[in-house]
Amino acid sequence: MKLKKCNICGNKKANNHFKVKEMMFGLLDEFDYFQCFKCRCLQIAEIPKNLSDYYPKNYYSYEIVNEKFLNNQPRKFFRDLKNNYSIFKKGLFGKLLNCIYPNSAYGFLSNITLSKESSILDIGCGNGIFLYGLKCLGFNNLKGIDPFIKEEIKYKNNLQIFKKSIFQIKEKFDLIILNHSFEHMASPCDVISKISKLLNNNGVCVIRTPTIDSYSWEIYKENWVQLDAPRHLFIHSFSSLKIMTDINGLKISNFNTDSDSFQFWGSEQYLKKISLYSSVSFLVNPSKSIFNKSQIKSFEKKAKNLNKNLRGDQAVYYINKKSYNG
Repeated sequence: MKLKKCNICGNKKANNHFKVKEMMFGLLDEFDYFQCFKCRCLQIAEIPKNLSDYYPKNYYSYEIVNEKFLNNQPRKFFRDLKNNYSIFKKGLFGKLLNCIYPNSAYGFLSNITLSKESSILDIGCGNGIFLYGLKCLGFNNLKGIDPFIKEEIKYKNNLQIFKKSIFQIKEKFDLIILNHSFEHMASPCDVISKISKLLNNNGVCVIRTPTIDSYSWEIYKENWVQLDAPRHLFIHSFSSLKIMTDINGLKISNFNTDSDSFQFWGSEQYLKKISLYSSVSFLVNPSKSIFNKSQIKSFEKKAKNLNKNLRGDQAVYYINKKSYNG
């Protein structure tokens, strides 16, 4: 087998190789991955020329937001209360909603000093559903970009999602978000370099992404659900991300893991050759899946414990400029 050089640190020696199958749609196409012995980054050995074929038209992040559904009252009222509390930690009723229905998609923003005037860029945002929720809360300086959407999207609330890559952006931002998009990017080193140029001096970049420094990778290896071959091109370790931030004048100021039960039921399904979108997948039809409620609760409890020890399978990295001491 030809030795592959790590795209992050350049190491060629003692890298471990893996064969990983496409399991989201159950296509079973096989792809070569390798893990760098030095920085531990897992990466696809060769990006498929037909990679776009693995992002069908109905790929979940590209379906246009159903505004009528999202704006239906009282659903919108309660959702906005919950999301607002997730970010700003204000409002008793919002707090109660978060206790009853935890795991808000916006909770990771609570660690950042934000105002509704903060300039925010969401890179690889797909249909813009995350920014749409912020727009509903009154954030008014939002920009979403994704080079793979069919065309520019403009919602009725004036939120715009542009068909652009990060390398086409010139203005600076207070907050740059890569919300489970970084692992899909073919040139992560170039992306981090560009982020350093787009970030205001006191700004923050947040990267949410699967992490190879996880219990689930160690246990499930090729059947780990968050490998998602061939769509996930790089799955980083803390070390590989630090290499890129260090050389670009950035620092990882904080990180945590926010994984959930998906890492277990998804991986257990893959072990049993059940694809993510199978008719008997827990994602598609929980009542017909191979799991009972007790098992799912056990997975949820296990995920919480792993997060407490920074061993969950998806990480949230908070990145600042090295010159910023805030």
